[in-house]
Amino acid sequence: MAFKPKRTPAAELARLVEAELGANLPTTAGAGRNAERDFRGETRSNETHASITDPDAGLYRKSSGQPSRLCFMGHLLMENRHGLIVDVRTTHATGRAEREAAEVMIQAAARGRRVTLGADKAYDAAEHIARLRAIGVTPHVAQNTSGRRSAIDGRTTRHVGYGISQRLRKRSAQDPPSRPGPGRLDRHADGRCLQPGAPAQAAGEPRMTQPVRSAVLGRWRITAIEGWDDDYVDMLGPGHIQFDRDGGTIEFGAVQIGLDCWYSPTGAHFNFHGSDEGTEVSGDGDADLEPDGTLAGEIRFHHGDEMPFTAKRW
Repeated sequence: MAFKPKRTPAAELARLVEAELGANLPTTAGAGRNAERDFRGETRSNETHASITDPDAGLYRKSSGQPSRLCFMGHLLMENRHGLIVDVRTTHATGRAEREAAEVMIQAAARGRRVTLGADKAYDAAEHIARLRAIGVTPHVAQNTSGRRSAIDGRTTRHVGYGISQRLRKRSAQDPPSRPGPGRLDRHADGRCLQPGAPAQAAGEPRMTQPVRSAVLGRWRITAIEGWDDDYVDMLGPGHIQFDRDGGTIEFGAVQIGLDCWYSPTGAHFNFHGSDEGTEVSGDGDADLEPDGTLAGEIRFHHGDEMPFTAKRW
């Protein structure tokens, strides 16, 4: 892809001066309209130069120390449960293109459901994180703390689901057959948590639904749910959470839901499906063991409430 200086007033003046003085531009062998030009030592940018064959292409440097190239940017959105690409976009090469494409793709893929989005530290920008949360997306973005403060804080990183997202995001980004450039995004399938796919299981990785040991396994009595009083929580019986090796349940008020769980030594991330006053509901949530032995977490209903809760061993 060839490029030439743009006809800006400054560039036009320089061209006229060169013509007046009869300046000879350094060239390599060959002449004519397609003669090669030696650009060494010259400064080039999207403000001063444009592609001859594709004016929409832009100069972009992938990382420090790399040369700038005329290009577009390609973006892929992958769901981590099965490793399937669910969206592909091409944009102009700009410093904001990755984040802007991420917002467009995840909003289209989520279709109004609450989902989580895993991404590398290039996406750790305050305005991007705020926009993701505004459209109902939980940002599981790697923290960028190189001389700056990350937009991702402990409210996100303390949950086991965040660690799972980051671990599987790195593995998927190292998959050569489908590796995009310059960045890769990963979405929890239909708002669900991540788990090893068939290639990982074939390689001998354990399924995350079958923990060896986790301190949260067992029965927990719900002591508080933000926004609801004790009478509602215990309306049809003691509100409680049950974490088992092969799943679990949550019951409080008129809510009865079954869990699909992924465990860490001191926490759990879960998807759920069930009913609330006879209406079908689904969503996801987290639970983490606190230093004082209590369980703290959040239940997130798709298209509905986010309910922080606390519980004690029962």
